[in-house]
Amino acid sequence: MGGYRGKPGGRAQPEAGPANMNMPNEGAEMHSERSAPGGGLSSPFDWRDWRKGENLFFAAIILLSLFRLLHQVLKFLKESPFIDLASYYLHWTMARAGLDLFDPKAIEAASAAFPHRAAGGPAVNVPSVYVLFQPLSLVPYSVFPALWMVGSLGFMFLGTLIFLREERDRISWASFTFVVLIAAMYQPLYEDLVLGQMNTPVFFCGAWAWRELRRGRPWMAGIPIAVMAMLKIPFVFLIGFALLLGNFRWFAASAGGFAVLFLAGLPQLGAAHYANYFGGVFFQAFDYSLKSHDISLYAQWRHFLGGDLSAVFHALNLALFGSVFWLLLRKKFPPRRQFLIGLALVPVLSPHTTEHHLVPTLLPFFCAALWVVRAGAATKAMYLASAVLVVSHYSWVRFLGPSPAILDLLVSLKILGVLLLLAVLFRAPAAEEEAEEIAAG
Repeated sequence: MGGYRGKPGGRAQPEAGPANMNMPNEGAEMHSERSAPGGGLSSPFDWRDWRKGENLFFAAIILLSLFRLLHQVLKFLKESPFIDLASYYLHWTMARAGLDLFDPKAIEAASAAFPHRAAGGPAVNVPSVYVLFQPLSLVPYSVFPALWMVGSLGFMFLGTLIFLREERDRISWASFTFVVLIAAMYQPLYEDLVLGQMNTPVFFCGAWAWRELRRGRPWMAGIPIAVMAMLKIPFVFLIGFALLLGNFRWFAASAGGFAVLFLAGLPQLGAAHYANYFGGVFFQAFDYSLKSHDISLYAQWRHFLGGDLSAVFHALNLALFGSVFWLLLRKKFPPRRQFLIGLALVPVLSPHTTEHHLVPTLLPFFCAALWVVRAGAATKAMYLASAVLVVSHYSWVRFLGPSPAILDLLVSLKILGVLLLLAVLFRAPAAEEEAEEIAAG
């Protein structure tokens, strides 16, 4: 009897059998959808077909995009001081030497012995980061930025590869070209690379977690989610998010993994460092929102209205999250779609967001690109607007200060783009996701 069978990481396929022999139109329609997502003219992606038809132009766009990325990377290596990376390296060196990372005199002495420009500021990363990463300070700093850059690009490549392999049955030359284009043009990625930040490992872990959730393995998804929360503490939100949505295996694995990783630095750094860390994170999150490079909604509300608006910020965040949570309960999306929505929520809800914090948001952009082609015109318009606002290179910081206060809100256009992406994630069709859930049993 005819039916459907599934394959891991793929979509449901019709079984051969008598029940399907008299369905040529349905089979042709499914073949057409598989060959050209969204009813487009592009053929399924196979790099060996780059010379066929319009694929030549897609290949040209891919090469131009990658060439720009390579040029920017070489320019950064030549010109950038990598101030955030220098700050990480300094703190890792202090941790390896057994110095107190919150002692002003120790910081001053270590900075004097480190002849490189660093971002400065307290050690606000999760304490275990300084313990687990301290062996990297054995690498001479003269070559360290180049190695860090290679590693960052490697994480981006691996995360993108995970997405492409999981969606290989739906990837066409057009969609593959678009994925490469937005990855190579993604301004938050350039901000991350020029500073020497560590958001690319977070992107990789996000892609890894999404793959495990897609394959129905929430226990395995908890490992990369725990690493994400250790590298960038705002992503601890994803752990509580899973609990509220009733994804208990996802929650248990990620919460247990994060607890182990979080406490890994306690034997070396001691309880005093953890106490200083908790005080420093809370203070710095709201203190940084006063600086012009912060694109968070909280920062712009303070620029626009003045005064301490933390209570208003928390109230509005609660209202926004409550609305999203209510929609999620109604929509009943599979865990992997819930994860993508949570991933996009993090920079919106955080009181401190700079542009490089949007690097992990690239994964929802990738996934939505395959769904949105079957959506209505309004959803497609929102996706295009979101891509322009988030991916593009622009800055309105020059308008801060004496200019009219309304112009301060322009700084948060990238957050507006993320909000539009959230709307797309809710509106985009989920028919293929549901088919895969059924096929997976």
